[in-house]
Amino acid sequence: MSRRTTKHTLEERHKAVSTYLKGQYSKYYICRKYGIDGDTLNNWVRKYKAGGLDSLKEYRTWKKYSLEVKTAAVQ
Repeated sequence: MSRRTTKHTLEERHKAVSTYLKGQYSKYYICRKYGIDGDTLNNWVRKYKAGGLDSLKEYRTWKKYSLEVKTAAVQ
């Protein structure tokens, strides 16, 4: 199950993505340097291309639903 948060700061994610997009280093090197999986880097790059720097921000809160909405969903 996903942790839904990351140990990497926004700055680190941005550096990894920009380094990758500039072609300065290989994907393997960047993943090793930041301790991430190749799929994670791919996701960051995809998000960055779609929405820019704001899309790399992590939202650390779970969405809260009222009891009525939860009950309606179950029924």
